[in-house]
Amino acid sequence: MSVGTKLSAGFLTLIVLFSGLLLFYHRVLNRSVETGRDLASVDSRILLASSSQLDLLDQMEEDARKYPITLDEGYLRSYRAARTAMRDTLRALGGLDLNGGQREALADAARTWAAFEADFVDGRSVADEARFLARAKETDFAAFLASIENLRTHIRTLRVSSRSAVTAKIQEISRGAEGAARTGWLAIGLALILGGALAILIVRSIAGPLREIEAGAGAIARGDFEARVEPQGGAELESLGASFNEMARRLGELDRTKRDFLAKVSHDLKTPLASIRETKRVLLDRIPGELNDRQARLLELGLANAERLSAMISKLLELSRLEAGVEEYELERVDVAELCERTVERLGPGRFDGVDGPRVRIATRPAFVWADRGALERVVENLLDNARGHAGGSAVEVGVAVEPASDGGPRTVVSVRDHGPGVAPEDRGRIFASFASGNGGLSSGHVGLGLAICREIVAAHEGTIWVEDAPGGGSIFAFALPAIESPEGVDVEPVQVQEARAKPA
Repeated sequence: MSVGTKLSAGFLTLIVLFSGLLLFYHRVLNRSVETGRDLASVDSRILLASSSQLDLLDQMEEDARKYPITLDEGYLRSYRAARTAMRDTLRALGGLDLNGGQREALADAARTWAAFEADFVDGRSVADEARFLARAKETDFAAFLASIENLRTHIRTLRVSSRSAVTAKIQEISRGAEGAARTGWLAIGLALILGGALAILIVRSIAGPLREIEAGAGAIARGDFEARVEPQGGAELESLGASFNEMARRLGELDRTKRDFLAKVSHDLKTPLASIRETKRVLLDRIPGELNDRQARLLELGLANAERLSAMISKLLELSRLEAGVEEYELERVDVAELCERTVERLGPGRFDGVDGPRVRIATRPAFVWADRGALERVVENLLDNARGHAGGSAVEVGVAVEPASDGGPRTVVSVRDHGPGVAPEDRGRIFASFASGNGGLSSGHVGLGLAICREIVAAHEGTIWVEDAPGGGSIFAFALPAIESPEGVDVEPVQVQEARAKPA
């Protein structure tokens, strides 16, 4: 049976089950709607209007208090607008079908409002109102505020009465709904049991193949283009699995073609690039003749770009060897803390323009791993180069620590922290890919190969590498390798934190 047939049969069964429930509740809802329509037409309008009237009274009082202080015409206009809206709202409520308590509260509010208008509004022009608000005696202004407060009391009474009416009608609707619910519980329970059983059967027949395809897609995303799935689970899923395998095969071919092309081009460029570099050095050494300052500067810029291009080509060749799996490593017992300190000293602060040199913080000593020393130095150096461009003028911090792994064995963790803008969460999955950076393109002064090289070297040493947000801002690029005991056979023990700074070159 195809996936479409399974889903169609399942949905048809569920439709039949719930159609009966819908017909039953349709009659109950009709009764509730009639009550609710009455609720919405009168009581809810009164409740909302009374709340609005309280806001208008607050606005009138606030504007009346602020106008004599600021003499801002805006407050006077706002006061008059609120007063007009208050009058119109009271008139509109008078035309509704009210119960006894609502009519009495509204009548009191209307009488109070009529008295307010007779005392403070009728026969007064805009200028008269402005003079009254600005220069009224304390006793007159107190009477003005008392009238507003008296009106506010009646409006609150109206709102309480409306709430009681709304509550009574809601209770009536609730009683009807409760009766319908009791009648429908048995039908709902039966429908849920049948629907759940049907859903489980359908999901089991589809989820397995989809999980396999998902795992294969994850492997492809990590760069494993040899991943394949077993087509199964119906015609559509079998077709999807076959298409996935064909896609993986073609992606693998494209990846191999890309690596071969980059390796060949990089190799072919090394010789002419070396000639260009040597030619510029000869010219800068003034062997053919003297240079003026402008010519020398142009040659220096050209040589710097040639050196940058040479470094990029070297990294391309190194990455091609690593991805092809032909790089040979000579494993030895390496003290990672000592290696990081020596790497920082070798680079020197001059490598970190605008940065006060990197700091090394050793949280655990010794921190031994089995690794190729040269390859491990390249990982640390590449991470330092990456942090250099995002240090934000602050020191780069290198940390070394030994901590337990998820499987219980210790692991040595090396972290390089910068104080830059950080890496967006959507970029973390691809930042260790070739030619990638945290900003969606090539970062300044880099070609996006250093982190890819780090990924390959760490993976070859059975380690992991990742990036995370640093507390207080910036990023932490870290990698972990399986830790081993010290040369004397004593397990690694935490010691006091030490610091080492890069020495001038």
